[in-house]
Amino acid sequence: VSLSLRLKGELAYNYKGPRTKDDIIEFANRVAGPAVRSLPSRQMFEHVLKRHSVLFVYVGGESPLKEKYIEVAAELIVYTYFFSASEDALPESVTLPELPSVVVFKDGSYFTYDEYEDGSLSSWVNRERFQSYLPIDGFTLYELGETGKLVAIAVTDEKDPTEKSIRLKGLIQRVAAEHRDQFNR
Repeated sequence: VSLSLRLKGELAYNYKGPRTKDDIIEFANRVAGPAVRSLPSRQMFEHVLKRHSVLFVYVGGESPLKEKYIEVAAELIVYTYFFSASEDALPESVTLPELPSVVVFKDGSYFTYDEYEDGSLSSWVNRERFQSYLPIDGFTLYELGETGKLVAIAVTDEKDPTEKSIRLKGLIQRVAAEHRDQFNR
């Protein structure tokens, strides 16, 4: 059963996520707002970062990259939020190789889009919208498969974890974090 939401005049958004009330409301809130939301201050940035496990941010002024980012946001707003900020709004620990930049904050770190290494901005965002390690259900597995990413799955009993399953979970988490550069693409 397809769920379609008509907002913003002529725009209609097809929802393919989990059918829980919270997920549907969250989707409606996301697509009802602007495709790219502004983060005017460091305080607002920190607040938003706490609320999202994956956060896309355009940093810089007007540019062809910003135009492309706005296009990608309009296309992929059904999956994730998009923000823009000035360099001043980012934490001091964040150093960007150049401006403008598109950055994803996730997994306790941040990663910058590189047009030459990462291909199209749209496909990069589509790959990066997932955390490196996350609990998975049928819907998420399908979504991951559509991005072309390879997936390593640890099957454990979360309700009654054994020492072996705890070790396996830890191993998969470490590989995802420590070998990102090698396996991410």
